[in-house]
Amino acid sequence: MSKLFELGKDSLLNSTAAILIHSPNYLFTKSQAQSIIFLANSLGCRFIGHPLVEAIKDFKNFQTWQKTINLSLEEICYDQCRILGNRLWDFDNKKPSKPKLLALHASNKSTSNTLMLWHMVMKNLCEFEIKELHVENGTVLDCIGCSFKTCIHFSKQRSCFYGGIMVEEVYPEVEKSDIIMWICPNYNDAISANLTAVINRLTALYRKMKFYDKKYIQLSYPAIQEATMLQNSSWVL
Repeated sequence: MSKLFELGKDSLLNSTAAILIHSPNYLFTKSQAQSIIFLANSLGCRFIGHPLVEAIKDFKNFQTWQKTINLSLEEICYDQCRILGNRLWDFDNKKPSKPKLLALHASNKSTSNTLMLWHMVMKNLCEFEIKELHVENGTVLDCIGCSFKTCIHFSKQRSCFYGGIMVEEVYPEVEKSDIIMWICPNYNDAISANLTAVINRLTALYRKMKFYDKKYIQLSYPAIQEATMLQNSSWVL
């Protein structure tokens, strides 16, 4: 990564990647992968949806998979690597003629610097069809942690145990969108509670559809780099 940074801040511009990561112990594969993705994305590299296959010591992270797949742990790992490789090979970054962009925020319009930055950026996105949703305080309850069977039941009905704005507005707009913009200040390296609840509640929708083809961007303040990423079409997936 140091060598790539020496080549310039756009050394990976317009490249596409996925990650295979292996560790001789049981720790840190996800955190290391997150660091690699962050650094590579800062250099202009995009990642396909669900871009990671990790293998820890003795392939033990595939034990849950083995309950439904009649293969050894090592074979399951290799099979997942093959699937990821094929998805990377088949990835098509063609942008729709009028991409549908969903902007989600939980900010106060009169006081939010982050939202102010978004509205400045939005004025330059004439080629996008933009839908902005405000997640107000108290409108989205966090996931109750339903059983798998219950979650599937509601998912088949395009619904969720709690209903409300998530079912009536967020789910339909997420399904239609090509790009999801998360507009959120950075609170101690975490996004706001309201938007965290939105992510947690997307589980029911995820049971019904894959998110591989959607592009995700987080816009924070100060975040001039994210605005630059928009212009360069370098997406965080």
